[in-house]
Amino acid sequence: MFAEHKPSWILTGTVVACIMALYVPGVQRTVPGGDSGELITTACELGVAHPPGYPIFTLLAHLGMKLLPLSPAHSVNLVNSLLGAAACGFLCLTVCRLVGPGPGAVLAGGVFAMSKLSWQWSMVAEVFTLNNLFVGLLFFLTVSFHCAETPRQRWRTAQWGALCCGLGLCNQHTLVLYVLAIIPWVIYRLHSLTVSP
Repeated sequence: MFAEHKPSWILTGTVVACIMALYVPGVQRTVPGGDSGELITTACELGVAHPPGYPIFTLLAHLGMKLLPLSPAHSVNLVNSLLGAAACGFLCLTVCRLVGPGPGAVLAGGVFAMSKLSWQWSMVAEVFTLNNLFVGLLFFLTVSFHCAETPRQRWRTAQWGALCCGLGLCNQHTLVLYVLAIIPWVIYRLHSLTVSP
């Protein structure tokens, strides 16, 4: 899969690296306001935050604290900026898959990265960037499903999409708005492509 889409992966990697170069210097080094303090504390203790608990965010943040030789707050904030850049990368990769690598893909990832809320939530410990990552991943998997050439590729992509939906719903319930649109379409396409001659 990598070889046939190598230019798309290279372009996406470049976009993510550029976004990280912009995000990392602006990351908060201390505990910001809002839910960030609770999320950082939860990651330190491997506890449970306010509902829905954010288990994936907590585990990723805890891993970041173990791997990065920084203060807990700075580490979790930095992990969040990595998640934000990855979300932009999946948006870029989705456009690459749809229309090929080019300026449109760079623009999609870059404009999303620079939007006020994406930038704001990528600087502090919040769950919104992980939600953006799951949405970007769902977009990429949906386009990959649409572009799949064989039933085996469609089924494999649908299975990855199901995993992504489950993990994403553990993080933020608003993902259900995307899931309610994508799942019926995927089921319809799987059924119609299976029974068509």
